[in-house]
Amino acid sequence: MRAGRNECGLPAGRRDRAPSSAPARVRGRRLPRGRGWGRGVAIFLLLGLLVPVTVPGAGAARAEPPVSRATLDRVTVLEARKALRRGERKRFNRLTASLRDHPLHPWLRYLEFRARFGRHTESAIKGFLATVPDTPMADLVRLHWLDRLARQHRWARFLEVYASLSPRRRTARVECLRARALLETDDNLAGFEATARLWRVPKSQHKACDLTFKLWAQRGGRTSEHLWHRIEISLKRGNRGLAAYVARLLDQPDRGIAERWIRDYRRPARIVARASRARHEPAWRQPVATAIASIARRNPSAAARAWLEATEDGATPPPPELDAFASWRIGLGYAQDHRVAEAVEWIERVPEADRSPRLLGILALLSIAEGRWTDALDALDALPPDTRSELQWRYWRARALTALGRAEEAQWAELAAHRDYYGFLAADRIGAPYRIVQHPSGSSAERIDRIERMGGYRRAMEFHALGFRNGFNREWRHLVRRLGGEDLAAAAELATRHGWHFEAIRGAARAGALDRLDLRFPIAWEAEAAAAARDHGIDPAWVFSTIRMESAFRPRARSSAGALGLMQIMPATGRRIARPAGVRLRSDRTLLDPRKNIRLGAYYLRHLLDRMHGNPALASASYNAGPHRTERWLGAGGGLEPELWVEFVPYTETRQYVKRVMEYRIVYQHRLGVPPDRLSDLLRPLPTALAGSR
Repeated sequence: MRAGRNECGLPAGRRDRAPSSAPARVRGRRLPRGRGWGRGVAIFLLLGLLVPVTVPGAGAARAEPPVSRATLDRVTVLEARKALRRGERKRFNRLTASLRDHPLHPWLRYLEFRARFGRHTESAIKGFLATVPDTPMADLVRLHWLDRLARQHRWARFLEVYASLSPRRRTARVECLRARALLETDDNLAGFEATARLWRVPKSQHKACDLTFKLWAQRGGRTSEHLWHRIEISLKRGNRGLAAYVARLLDQPDRGIAERWIRDYRRPARIVARASRARHEPAWRQPVATAIASIARRNPSAAARAWLEATEDGATPPPPELDAFASWRIGLGYAQDHRVAEAVEWIERVPEADRSPRLLGILALLSIAEGRWTDALDALDALPPDTRSELQWRYWRARALTALGRAEEAQWAELAAHRDYYGFLAADRIGAPYRIVQHPSGSSAERIDRIERMGGYRRAMEFHALGFRNGFNREWRHLVRRLGGEDLAAAAELATRHGWHFEAIRGAARAGALDRLDLRFPIAWEAEAAAAARDHGIDPAWVFSTIRMESAFRPRARSSAGALGLMQIMPATGRRIARPAGVRLRSDRTLLDPRKNIRLGAYYLRHLLDRMHGNPALASASYNAGPHRTERWLGAGGGLEPELWVEFVPYTETRQYVKRVMEYRIVYQHRLGVPPDRLSDLLRPLPTALAGSR
């Protein structure tokens, strides 16, 4: 569909662009745009399609098919909204009356009610809510009501209305007003707790929080610990402006220390140089601990020396939580350098009660890397029961038991029954086939018909057809939150039929329909993916698994970092590879074109595969984190077996990304009817030449 036009050919608003799978424009024609064109002209042109058209040279009139009633109704909906915006109330009422049975009739009435909200009494508000129960419009009305109650300082009533608001509509602004309402009604305990949650974020809150934070401080709820914590998390997110603002709220000498911390945050060595001062000035301990954690990632020995200097030789002992934090980060730094003895020494400084599952897991993996299987088993057995039952740690425990000659306790066959990264690895260990189960049947016709007749589904369909993305998202999410089990799976099936693959994936997961591979692993844009994979010599299943991880098949997906499209191409990367990939990139928006995005993504996968010496796991790690980081990680862990190297990838996101892409690649090979690769073959030995050259 041509960008910026809805199904009826009318211009779509900037925030109301049609989802990618919206139907094409009626007859490929455009209705006129501009304020001078009214519904009469639009209907005239639509009805003109009914008039026989004589084609020159044909010798006879050719009758065009009639315009559907649904299309005419959608034009009426748009014209009614326009009339309301222009204040043409009589025309709005006339048009709306003709849509009494239309799915969007309640929405049009909501728009009218909202336009005159300031005039409505509380009784009128309750009356309108009774006409739109259990719909997104009800929550939108409650939001307007909460705004009015806050302006009137009717805080007790505010809390009553807030309680009926859906949790998903409780924005930061609403939560700020609620916290203030609690404080204003003298519920200090709940007010302090609610305000503290709003405070503990690394960004500026909505301006509605300003008075809430002020009242919180006046009542004695804000402490210096709150200030130091927000400075720290703001610096970690790179929000130096907010950190500087919060620092000004500290008293001297803490304020000066915080200001120097902010100034030198990107130069942790300068902060560590002041480590000895932390003996006598407790306020320095938090900056020094944070700086040591930063240095420990690159030089754990220097970090260890600095922390000992700051806390020993007669110094006042640091708070236990700070000592545990610094010890853990130093131990983690040694672990990532594979210096087992030092890592264990520092990790053992952490009290047993503070030893996280991740810490124990790293100890186990380090022991495995050194071949100390008994120590590995001890660390795995120390994990909490819920963590120990995860497939990851069950797999490594089976490895340890087998190495110790206790293979009968390993339960390899049970592990290999799982359709999962670790299930596939377990199957490879015992030479078993992969168990990729697909649910054979869909939802019944009766269940599908019942979902299609629901008001929320019908409104979502109409919003989608009109290109109102926000309205579609509101209605669809509201619908699926109220469905469960087989009904939710049926809604996901309907989403797949309409090409709404992201909604289908989420719906199937929420429904627990994990074996509905047709819903969870769609094959969309198959021709484009197959052609791009063939042209660049890579597996089409790898392209699909990357799309599944990157965007879940949302062609207009945009990441917070600026990546665009199905395969989440960064604009700078797209411009760099466009020419060799054979793609004409007119602008960054071209990356939202599925065909071109897939071609660029497939080319980039091929480029990374060549750079990583044909290792697909390293290529996927590079696709997510960048090739320079992958090469740096190879330098630290070049001697590890591939399975362990993946476990030691420093970034949690990249670590999980590689596992999921490898798993999904095998699932997509099954979906495409191709004999699946063995995962152990995809996790190829690390290229030592590459690791040694970086």
